[in-house]
Amino acid sequence: MSAIPAPSQIELSPAVKAILEVDTAKSQLLRRFLDFTETILAPDPAGIDRVVSPDARFHELEAIGYPRGPEGFKFTLRP
Repeated sequence: MSAIPAPSQIELSPAVKAILEVDTAKSQLLRRFLDFTETILAPDPAGIDRVVSPDARFHELEAIGYPRGPEGFKFTLRP
């Protein structure tokens, strides 16, 4: 399996691709960030459960009345 994610909506610069080529803490963090970004850009918010922990808090969203945790975050992604 390639260290570089499959083609997507996100265009990777050569510098980012170089980071993803090696297995380091920095490249693992970058892979997780790209996975999260792809998930929130996807038309279906179902993947949020895979990239956001169940006990995550989104204080700004809760403060304006959204449900607590990933459910409130999913609500903001609806069209």
